[in-house]
Amino acid sequence: MTLQSPTRRTITRTFALISALLLSGTAMAETLDEARERLAAGFDIIEPQHIDESPVAGWYQIQKGSIIAYISDDGRYLLQGDLIDLESQLNLSSIARDEGRRDMMAA
Repeated sequence: MTLQSPTRRTITRTFALISALLLSGTAMAETLDEARERLAAGFDIIEPQHIDESPVAGWYQIQKGSIIAYISDDGRYLLQGDLIDLESQLNLSSIARDEGRRDMMAA
């Protein structure tokens, strides 16, 4: 994915910087299975298997079919939107959505 405007690039980089600052002190002391159980307990429609590690430390990815969201490891913040790796210019959410769609079509 190529970012087209300087304004969009600035907004995206600012968001990434704020996220990095907020997450810099987060430690992953529990196992993935423990985190899945704890985080899924807060949602009626989310099962533990819908939660996985994300590319960003301190956040987990929730995927149900082609729907992607991210939740902080403390369960306080939920982000629904695209996660973009600015270094590689890849839309990581879009890649995960495509994989979910392929899985749904295969079933």
